[in-house]
Amino acid sequence: MGLMKNKPFRERELEEDGYWIIRQLSSTAFSLSGFAFTSMSVLLGFYVGAGFERAGALISALFLCTVLFMLSGEMAREAYKIWKYLFAEGTYLFTLVLLTGSFLWFASQELRFVHPVAVAALLVAVVYFAYRLVHDIRVYSQVA
Repeated sequence: MGLMKNKPFRERELEEDGYWIIRQLSSTAFSLSGFAFTSMSVLLGFYVGAGFERAGALISALFLCTVLFMLSGEMAREAYKIWKYLFAEGTYLFTLVLLTGSFLWFASQELRFVHPVAVAALLVAVVYFAYRLVHDIRVYSQVA
């Protein structure tokens, strides 16, 4: 994937052979948007008898994930410019951290029967996605 270094950063575009990256990010973000919304719906059912006040922050986080994944998917769908792709990727990774962190919180606080290995796997995922976000920010600063 060439970056056309002779143009200003805001004008640089992906070359045509790199368009698969845009399509992949867009498809994945839209799929995870549906997943986050479904998770929120299931969570609402879980708290019907217990009261929604206990899950307010978690429900808000899952709703935010749904919206941010949709935003990331739509941005990636037309992200032929490098900066748009990097912004869509950053939004996607930030939202993955938020989504996985929400599941981690839910599993550790509400599901006492979840095996500690499952909670540890979620924690590893949160750390990995956060690392990827920081790594992408470093790459962005080098490319700009």
